[in-house]
Amino acid sequence: MLNIYRGALGNATVHWDYLTNNDQVWDTYMGGMNEFNFRQYGPGDESFADFLQKNKGSLGVPPEVNYIPGNDKVYDSFHEDISKSYSADLVVAIRNVKVLIYNGQEDYVVNTAGVLNYLNSLRWDNIASWKRARKDVWRINNAIRGWAKVSGNLWFVLVNRAGHLVPTDQPDSAFNMLGHFIREDRNWSQ
Repeated sequence: MLNIYRGALGNATVHWDYLTNNDQVWDTYMGGMNEFNFRQYGPGDESFADFLQKNKGSLGVPPEVNYIPGNDKVYDSFHEDISKSYSADLVVAIRNVKVLIYNGQEDYVVNTAGVLNYLNSLRWDNIASWKRARKDVWRINNAIRGWAKVSGNLWFVLVNRAGHLVPTDQPDSAFNMLGHFIREDRNWSQ
């Protein structure tokens, strides 16, 4: 945190990377827990990359494009930006368009408590209404899938039994959630 307060964003990112992108830290201190879902161990499921690679034609992707799940060159290009706050930019977006933020219940790196703390600390005109907004239990065919909180343009959804990669862990829930958002359907109890 001190690096961020001092404006040393590159140093802050180095520390962040050491804690979150370092296999030795995960193996030694976290017992091999998967960084994207604390209920899983070992490397994450990246089979979606094979699917995308094999189905480029039907997806309209040119044959020369190779899909990979992570790109260090792109990541490193944003090194200074990773630790920068974008809360003012998020507020501008919320004032002008609908914004959906969703979080997997089992996400270790971007955990729900941290995301909600961040959202509750935003400085925008509708923050009081946001804080008062109720959490609606989200059901699909009577099965509880999480909960949703909507106030004005800000939509937040917690997805049960999902980690950082919600569409991989809970594809049906992810699809249903996007349908609610696109249709502006605030009835989560179906």
